[in-house]
Amino acid sequence: MNASGSPSRRQLLAGAGSFAAAALIGTRARAADSKVVRIGYLKSLSPLNLGRLRGTVASALAARGYTVEWQGPFPAFAPAVEALTPGAIDITEGSATSASSAMVAGAPFKIFAYALPSADGEGVIVRPDSGITSVPQLVGKRVAVNRGGSGEYLLALALSKHGISYDKVDRVYLGPADGAYAFSTGAVAGWSVWDPYLAIAQIRDKGRVIAVSHAIDDENATIVVARNSLITEQPEAVHIIYDALIAENKWATANPLAAAKLWAADAKVDDETATLLSRRAPVTYTAVNTNVAASLLRVARWFNDEKIIPTVPNVSDFVYRVG
Repeated sequence: MNASGSPSRRQLLAGAGSFAAAALIGTRARAADSKVVRIGYLKSLSPLNLGRLRGTVASALAARGYTVEWQGPFPAFAPAVEALTPGAIDITEGSATSASSAMVAGAPFKIFAYALPSADGEGVIVRPDSGITSVPQLVGKRVAVNRGGSGEYLLALALSKHGISYDKVDRVYLGPADGAYAFSTGAVAGWSVWDPYLAIAQIRDKGRVIAVSHAIDDENATIVVARNSLITEQPEAVHIIYDALIAENKWATANPLAAAKLWAADAKVDDETATLLSRRAPVTYTAVNTNVAASLLRVARWFNDEKIIPTVPNVSDFVYRVG
């Protein structure tokens, strides 16, 4: 942490060295077969993960002579980028907020697909026994967030909508798994989080959502990224994956319950949570265009204004236009 309280470049890339061996193996594999694509997936109800479960991504790539190696699930974008940076994976997904931190750190990727968050798919949730019914009542309370990512952004955004300084809340920095445990056991009063973790906490822990995406002008988009080397060496693969994601997004929008139940069976999540997820407002994936780049830049500037990241990245250096 630097003097301003923002993560340093070294901290933002911490952990990448742990993937050095995997990267070396991956480099050798690509040398032996340049048509292998390694995809890191998250524990999310996303077109990329659904494409893994339904086999559509692998089939689309196989039709053009590519082989897929799936790695995951990663709990969030930050650890996935730790694998992508040294070359252990080529494709992954995550949030625009976490991408802001990774861009500042100079991670070697470009964003090629984008979707704004569901209107009710992320926000701030509190325990049913907390006595908290509104955002202002979070003052002085312990709230779990993931540092430099979606959780920190959502909480700060919710507080700012009520004119409350971010430092008025006792932030507890935890990843999704530890945040879920802390919320479930009562170690924290609230949790700033996204689906599927939000939905799980609503069903399992009977949590109460007090701030949700549409009410706080949330621009924390889901982004899909490709490692620079893949774009340079195999741009065709990126285009194939993009087309498969768009098709999978359309299928999930038309079949929300089937999509949620397919994901829930793989993630070992109960049917009640799957049903709740199927009722979330749908999202639409697009290629990165001028409006998308502007949105990504607004998120990055907001993070910098809040002193969560030390500088504003040059977003245009991190986008790849597939269409």
